[in-house]
Amino acid sequence: MSDELSELDKQITRVQLVGLPGWVAIGLGLYGFLSEGDAFISPLNNDSFCIAIVLIGAYIAIWEFRKILPLFKQRKKLDR
Repeated sequence: MSDELSELDKQITRVQLVGLPGWVAIGLGLYGFLSEGDAFISPLNNDSFCIAIVLIGAYIAIWEFRKILPLFKQRKKLDR
């Protein structure tokens, strides 16, 4: 059982690592919107670019959520 929990934790970590760039993209896009033309990277001053990276980040975050939710449910069953 501990082997199953260990493997499940590894899978959860992998999904979280793959989903991390999505959250970073969302954060950078929101920063670009709020920086009002004074971002530290010039593409973040472009609203279209910010919208695009927020949408891409949201897509990755939704994918992560859809993959990780069943893993958490399975982990909860194994903890019992």
